[in-house]
Amino acid sequence: MRVRPARAPACTFPGRPAVAGHGDPSATRTSRDAARGAVSTVGWCLSESNEVGSSHPLMRTLAAIRKAKITVREIILAPLELDDFLANSSPTRCTASGNGLSLWPRLCTRRPAAIHSLRTSFSALWPRKDSSGSIRGWAAWNWDLERIRAKGHTDNIVDLMIGKLNRLSAVTREVLKRLACLGNDAEAATLSLVHEASEDEIHSALWDAVRAGVVFRWDDAYAFPHDRIQEAAYALVSEAERAAVHLRIGRLLARHTSDEKLEEMIFEIVNQLNRSVALFTTIEEREQVAELNLIAGDRARLAIAYDSSLVYLATGEALLSEDCWERCYALAFAMQLKRAECEFLTGELATAEERLSTLSARSATRLAESTRDVHC
Repeated sequence: MRVRPARAPACTFPGRPAVAGHGDPSATRTSRDAARGAVSTVGWCLSESNEVGSSHPLMRTLAAIRKAKITVREIILAPLELDDFLANSSPTRCTASGNGLSLWPRLCTRRPAAIHSLRTSFSALWPRKDSSGSIRGWAAWNWDLERIRAKGHTDNIVDLMIGKLNRLSAVTREVLKRLACLGNDAEAATLSLVHEASEDEIHSALWDAVRAGVVFRWDDAYAFPHDRIQEAAYALVSEAERAAVHLRIGRLLARHTSDEKLEEMIFEIVNQLNRSVALFTTIEEREQVAELNLIAGDRARLAIAYDSSLVYLATGEALLSEDCWERCYALAFAMQLKRAECEFLTGELATAEERLSTLSARSATRLAESTRDVHC
């Protein structure tokens, strides 16, 4: 069953702003337009309340929208219940064998009846002719529950998606792995860079994935339609090689990003490198990544994402060596000062005051040493 989203009007009038709705938190392109004032109202429908954290692009975008003085209204929706789904799908779930209601509880036994989960679960049964009967000769769906149970189909949506991904070609799976490592979406140019292939080769490799509904394509970018699909694609990367893959991607992004575009790409770069800190081999690289975390932390702070800012700043500080106050005083000082500011803004007043007192003492000591050197 395919649900077509309602289309926004082609033009807007005073008092009738365009409304954009997203069924998944990974869709943030329209939200960026909202932050610039191009779209007046944006809505999201999250299937689970824990799908996003403070560092998720959606949360950063919402912070930017609020900072732009745009009204944000949150409506909390409960998960879709089985009865709701049955009522919605009643015109299509007729069956010749009279067991029309029996299959749906089977597909919803261990999770809320999310539309995407049900569709994936049902499509996993359809290609197997011994599980769901052909509709030839019948004007209805027909299935054999005993054969379905005997097959042992998993209730885990990620496992179902992994099975679907494994039916794609090896070349397609490799590109999907890179896309999953980058996040929920990426430009074809970025995929071309991290996969070290031409954009034409990227489009060719992902064509079957688009046809299978594993990814969406718009213009020259690709996106997973649901976080669970991204999670399944990421699971194809073995845990043993994940850190190395993220390090390679992070280095490639950093190397090919100009100074003018660094702040624009900073989160994409830092989020890759921070997943591979154990593989840094030199103090110089650790200090470089610490400086990138400082930039990311400052950008998150300006977007009012103080918790995310503290995470970046703490990560950057942990990368510095014990003698950082001698090696890179300015970097260490800026890291501590920004942390104190975010702690103050998040209500951690005692921690912020203690950090600022330590910084003040260090500044006084450095000033005294500098003065002594001048007199000498």
